[in-house]
Order: sequence, then C-alpha cells, then structure tokens
Amino acid sequence: MMLVLFGITNLPAQRRPEAYMDLLPSVPGDICSDDTAVRGQFVRQLSEVANPLETELRRRHDEMDTKVNANKTKMETYAMQQTGISPEMTQKMMALQEQKKHAANEEQRKAIDKQMKTLTDQMMQESTNISMAEVQNLKTMDKAGKTAWATAYSTEKKAEVMAEPEKYQEQNAKNMQKYNHLDKYNRLRDSIGAAQGKYARKFQEIDENEVGIKLMEMIGIKRKELDDYIDECTKNDIKQDQAKIDGIEREINGYRRSYCSLLGPKYVENTNNYKNFILTAFSAYYRLEELNNQVLLEQTGVDLNPEPGYMGLDIVKDYVSRLSDAYKYKIVGREGFPEPANE
Repeated sequence: MMLVLFGITNLPAQRRPEAYMDLLPSVPGDICSDDTAVRGQFVRQLSEVANPLETELRRRHDEMDTKVNANKTKMETYAMQQTGISPEMTQKMMALQEQKKHAANEEQRKAIDKQMKTLTDQMMQESTNISMAEVQNLKTMDKAGKTAWATAYSTEKKAEVMAEPEKYQEQNAKNMQKYNHLDKYNRLRDSIGAAQGKYARKFQEIDENEVGIKLMEMIGIKRKELDDYIDECTKNDIKQDQAKIDGIEREINGYRRSYCSLLGPKYVENTNNYKNFILTAFSAYYRLEELNNQVLLEQTGVDLNPEPGYMGLDIVKDYVSRLSDAYKYKIVGREGFPEPANE
C-alpha cells in the first residue's frame, strides 16, 4: 500500500528519489566495447546506489506495514461507520469475529455464527432499514410485487430526505468531494502509467526484434557446429583443424557483434529517454502520492502520514533495473567465444 503526503521540503536529501538519480552512473556510451574496466566501474557504481535504494524502499515498506497494522482496528471501525451502522454494533461484530477465531470446537463456532447472523440482520436494518427477511421475501416475489416494494421503499427514503434535508445535502457534498479526489487520482495515475508504459513497450520491442532473434539463432547454430566438430574429433581421436575452429569462431563473433551493434544503441537511446521522462515526472509522482493519501484518508479515516517520495523511489528502482541490463546485448564468454588471436 503506497500512502504519501506531500512534504518534500522536510525530507532528508539522501532519501529523495532525485538524489538517487543524481548518484547513478550515466548510461554507458559504447555497450559493445570490449573494455572490461569501463564495464566493471559501471557495475560497481550502480551497485553503490542500488543497494542503499533497495534498503530505503524496504525500510519505508516495513514502516508503512507497521502503521497499517497498528491502525487496522480504527480503519475497520471507520469503514463500518460509513455504512450508517453504530459503533456499538460494529464493536459487537468485531468481538464475535475474534471469538470465532478462538472457538474451542464446532459447537461454539455454530453458536457464534448464529449470533453473527442475528447481529448482521440488525446492522442491515440500521443501515438500510431493510431486514434479512425482506431480502428473502424479495427472492420469491413476482415482478408486480417487487415493483410495489421498490416504490414503497423509494417513497420512504424520499420522506427521510425531506425530513432532514441539511443532513443529506452535507452527506452528498462529502460524497462528491470523495468522488472528485478519487477521479483526480485515477486520471493522474492512468496518465503517468501510460507515459511510463511507452518506454516499457519499447524495451520489449527491442528484445523481440526479429533480426536480433535470427542473429541469436545463428550464434546457436554455429556454436552447435563447433561443439559437434570438437566432439567428433575427440571421439574418433582425430587431430582438430585449428583453421576450421578459428573460422567458425569468427562467424560466431561476427554474429555477436552484429547483434550488439543492432540492439545496443536502441537500448541506450530508450534508456536515456526513460531517464529524461523520470526526471520530469517526479512532481507528478509527488502529486499522485498526495491524492493517494487523501483518498485513503477519506476511505479509512486514518492519516498514516508516510514519508514523501515512495512512488518516485519505486520508479528509480525500475530505472536501475534497466541500467543493470545495459550490457545485455554484449555477448561474452561461452556464449560468444573469445576473439580468435589471429583475426
């Protein structure tokens, strides 16, 4: 559950999502380079930020869970009160639910279920002025009977509104405010999600590039050809033709370079674009957190007052995962084989 109030000015700088972005290394320029020192430095710099970021997110998550659990009873009570049910009945129901958890046997559970059923009927009548018996009767009524019942119930509710117009006007105003906050939250969430989704789809398109897939298939075919040749020589005690081996390795490395040259720059470009989006989206994430906290406050009656920036930190974490895959198209080691010495 992500609950946040807007308050960035009081947040320690080291915990701001913007600060983590500033500490991250830049996207490598040539991810197809064989310079292992540059790659090693990049990986070290990334881990120096990724690990504290993960720790910070876990700390915030654990603290929020603690707050939610500490206020669970208040939230449940408030939710029941919004239905028009009295606190006394709510407390009775909660007490019965707790008793049922610790019932010693099936007989006790059945007795508690009976009490809960009776109390549920009372709560329903208090909230809607409809009894469980009426609900059961409605199931057996014909169309004319249901219409007559609905007309009578509607007339009764109208009379209640006319008797206390100010009460219902105030309630309608509160409901409208809740609706507006929820609507703003949903629209902003969908807008940010759509923008972020554009980059996620682009990453997927790069992975699913048809030419790239064919190049990987050729690497696999040539690798198998080389393995089969070496196995045949070993099995039949035949001297290996080094020129043939070098030739196959050159083909493999050619496909490997083509694969990286094709997809690597596309990945770098989309990662840079994703970074620029995140940097400009932080203010929207803070606003979304503010709306999220307001909506949950209205729904639960409890202000958990979480630290600002959780959503921003979460998107930074996603960006870190993209950075960690920066060299994914640079096939090294057994997959691509080393460059032949005489190439």
